[in-house]
Amino acid sequence: MEMLHADLIAENERLRARVAELERAAGVADAIIAGLPGLLVILDDQGRFVEWSRRDYQLVLGHPPGNREPGSGFPDVHPDDQDAVAAAIRDVMQGGEGATEARILTREGPRWYAMRARACVIGDRQYFVATGTDIEQTKQSEAELRAALRRLSMLARITATVVGKQSLREIAAGFAREVCETLDVDACVIRLLDGNELDLLGSSGIPDDALHRRLPVSGIAEKMLRTRMPVVIPDVAKDPTTEEHVKRGGKCMGFVSYAGVPLFVSDDPVGVLGTYTFHQKRDFTEADIEHLTTVAGTAAIALRNETLFATVQAQQQELSNWAAELERRVEARTCELQQAVSDLEAFTYSVSHDLRSPIRTMAGYATLVLEEHGPELTPDATKFVKAIRSGALRLGQLVDDLLEFSRAGRRPLSRWTVDPRPLIEACLHDARAEMSGRSVDIVIGPLPNCYADASLLRQVFHNIISNALKYTRPCRETRIEIGGQIEDGRTVYYVRDNGVGFDMAHADRLFGVFQRLHSDERFEGTGVGLALVHRIVTRHGGSVWATSEPGHGATFYVALPLQEEDVEDAVQS
Repeated sequence: MEMLHADLIAENERLRARVAELERAAGVADAIIAGLPGLLVILDDQGRFVEWSRRDYQLVLGHPPGNREPGSGFPDVHPDDQDAVAAAIRDVMQGGEGATEARILTREGPRWYAMRARACVIGDRQYFVATGTDIEQTKQSEAELRAALRRLSMLARITATVVGKQSLREIAAGFAREVCETLDVDACVIRLLDGNELDLLGSSGIPDDALHRRLPVSGIAEKMLRTRMPVVIPDVAKDPTTEEHVKRGGKCMGFVSYAGVPLFVSDDPVGVLGTYTFHQKRDFTEADIEHLTTVAGTAAIALRNETLFATVQAQQQELSNWAAELERRVEARTCELQQAVSDLEAFTYSVSHDLRSPIRTMAGYATLVLEEHGPELTPDATKFVKAIRSGALRLGQLVDDLLEFSRAGRRPLSRWTVDPRPLIEACLHDARAEMSGRSVDIVIGPLPNCYADASLLRQVFHNIISNALKYTRPCRETRIEIGGQIEDGRTVYYVRDNGVGFDMAHADRLFGVFQRLHSDERFEGTGVGLALVHRIVTRHGGSVWATSEPGHGATFYVALPLQEEDVEDAVQS
């Protein structure tokens, strides 16, 4: 009996030790369950809750999990996610493990949780252990990232639209479509500021013919342009800006929510962009407004650039039309001028040619009278006849010069590469009579070739050298320097003398017909020689000019093309 009692006491001790061990294990299990993040539940094979993380359930849901009848669903799971949770449970029962994402109806509203479950056997019974981790922030971040990607994609498409070959209205319509798709609104309207009115530029979600083409700047648009701030109206029936419209007509232009932004480029207003929802109220987030503002900035710059481009194109077209008209008029005037010049040259040539014979007759008869009847003439008669002969000779020289001037403009040019040295030497040989009895020092320097008509070039040198010899007559020692050099792809010749020179204030008259800077009493001449030089050089595509100082001589310069391809460039310039 005593042995039995001792055995009972020993068994009792073992049982107590086992209970204590189980209690410690349960305490550890409770501590582990309490310390796990998120939600944890253990269900039996009938789907009844056996254990759960009480602290987290109380904090998150505000109540313990409620048992459900088989097939009745999960009372703490969002109705739209019941099927996903049921499918995960089936996966656990069939394969021992399952997972899904679902919204749990928490004290703060639906929140996304990542659910994982697996089967385990305790004793001879099967249980299911499920955990839930709050992923609401992750879901929001993913949604924001997707929205940002959509917006970036939209901006990329908008950029592609801007750089494409589209009209201003097509670009605006493209902007409006992209805004509707990206912000998930029913309609978008873009209007361009034109004075005190807003012109409809493009829309999406509303046919253009259902909108006013032009509206005064007032109401919402005026507020946006004045404050340069967006206007957001989640409910038009409760907003002071649109409340009166709703009271009068029951609806405010058919929409229930609105978000709009002004279009500005720097400090210049360009227009407005408005978005609308017609059937469901929309709470526009800060991210929505920020994106809308970014789109508005891009749209404003694009629309301003396109407007300026269209204006420039119109101005260019107008300038092109004016240029074409001006070219037509210039061509007509040029033809008229060429015809007039041709007629004038023909008249000059004809008159000069016809005058030569009577002028020579006058000079000849005056000479005969002086030679054969001189002794019989009174002093006054002799003086008169000599004046007639002198005038006839001068007139004859003038006629010859005019004929030469006319021929220089009429005859075709025969150009080739010319060595000017033989031409200058021939001119000096012809001037021997002028140099006779005078102390004349002629210095000839380098003379590079040029591309010209040799006979006309000789005429140029002849006239300039003759002038140098004539205007150095008062000098005791005459010095004339002749040379040339290549400058800027042209051959530039010079003839420098130490004669009487001229005042540069009258240089613009130097190469005009009948223009003389010295009196006939001092130096004879007709005023045609340098005009002939100017005509010949100009026809070659060259230029002629002179520098001087009274009493210190003069230098005449002649610039001619160096080679054949330079002629067209010189003529065009």
